[in-house]
Amino acid sequence: MRPELVVIPRGTVDPSVLPPELLTLARAAFGPGVQAPAARPTAEAWLRALDRERGLVRVGQNRPLHAYGSHLPTCPWCTRAAVTGHDVFNGPPPVPVPVAPPQEKQPWPVGLKVALLILAVLVLLIIVVLSDRAGG
Repeated sequence: MRPELVVIPRGTVDPSVLPPELLTLARAAFGPGVQAPAARPTAEAWLRALDRERGLVRVGQNRPLHAYGSHLPTCPWCTRAAVTGHDVFNGPPPVPVPVAPPQEKQPWPVGLKVALLILAVLVLLIIVVLSDRAGG
């Protein structure tokens, strides 16, 4: 409603990265076409423009996920990565997670063995005492 109050977020991509024909279609769709649907480009117009540009797309040599229009002299994504230090298409290489060696089955701790032995002796004593009282 009030363009002078619009704040463009940092990192916004300049629309000029679009090939000229596609930029013209986008300006029609998101300019007059917002209020007047008849002013919007047809799907056929978009498809024709995309088909013409498809064979002209350049791909970065050092960064294979960077693709850009033939109208640009250099890769805008490489420039953006150099300026910001962040490449939105080619993340950092994955760091391999070390594989833990299989763990050998640990023997029972001595303290646990002693506690179980004492518990077993107590259970036997209780059984012996109870059986003597019952019998005698």
